[in-house]
Amino acid sequence: MGLLNTIDTLLSVMETNEEIMKQLQPIVLAVVGDIFNRKESEFYEEALSLVYDLTSKSISPEMWHVLELMYKVNIVLQNIYLNGCFCRWKFLTSVHAYKPHGVSKLNRKT
Repeated sequence: MGLLNTIDTLLSVMETNEEIMKQLQPIVLAVVGDIFNRKESEFYEEALSLVYDLTSKSISPEMWHVLELMYKVNIVLQNIYLNGCFCRWKFLTSVHAYKPHGVSKLNRKT
């Protein structure tokens, strides 16, 4: 968890530098994708925080694949108890970040 929190801090500090964020995104996406694909529920909270950091300003095409993974994770979250309501809140906050940047894309995907 310490490494994920460090990555989260790094993303928060670098959020104003678009070029660095573009370079960090593939690395972070690999970590987040691995957590979601392996269903490592003890790391969901940190992974969702990383997703939020990557989607707060804009959403790249690669991030749309993460939304699909998050949907699968939500199904898992409905069946297990994770740190009370906090992890569910992180999930909803992360999904909400997609709304202002891509409502039209969401509509096209459905």
